[in-house]
Amino acid sequence: MAKLNDLMRWPMVYSNVPKWLVAGIALLLLHACSIPVRTAAKAPKGDATATAAIKVDQKAQQQFDEALKAMQAGQDKQAEALLLSLTQSFPNFSGPYVNLGIINFRANRPKEAESFFAKALAINQRNKVAHNYMGVAHRNAGRFDDARKAYEAALAIDQNYASAHLNLGILLDLYLQDSTQALEHYEKYQQLTAPPDKQVSNWIADLKQRAPKPATSSGVKQ
Repeated sequence: MAKLNDLMRWPMVYSNVPKWLVAGIALLLLHACSIPVRTAAKAPKGDATATAAIKVDQKAQQQFDEALKAMQAGQDKQAEALLLSLTQSFPNFSGPYVNLGIINFRANRPKEAESFFAKALAINQRNKVAHNYMGVAHRNAGRFDDARKAYEAALAIDQNYASAHLNLGILLDLYLQDSTQALEHYEKYQQLTAPPDKQVSNWIADLKQRAPKPATSSGVKQ
């Protein structure tokens, strides 16, 4: 039997968005819970099973890439068909479920979107992008504590995950009224973003301006 491992391709991040929009909207790339090794050298000569597994991997990646291109072109129906087909042929891939969630999310079908994010996490609890989008779904449904837990789960997997820092900062800033921690996550997001996001810089400046000033003594020195 061929050796299995995880494959992650990182998402593109769209950070220049107003606070009330979903931060870090991205087209999630393939994240398999377990997927055949793609290095042919690891397959001994005559190992038909290993060779077939590598071919399946390449076929899945090609189909997934086609779905991504369709999503990027705004052809969500075509992308949805490709992704649904992937979930049938490769049910242990979590990435297609997240992209199906994104498609439903931007089609204003929040319940369906959340269901797909939940399926992705049932397959792979370490899919940080699924946690991030689940946080968005919770936030939009008014479940702010659950949203915070989801973003924090994403950051527990990758403390340098910029989108989760930004989304958590927005949640803390606008919904949980915790400007101190919001500022920390905005600043962390800026550290991870090159070049720094001008809009987030404005949010940081605004929070710093509204922060309580240190008390000063008005007494007369003796």
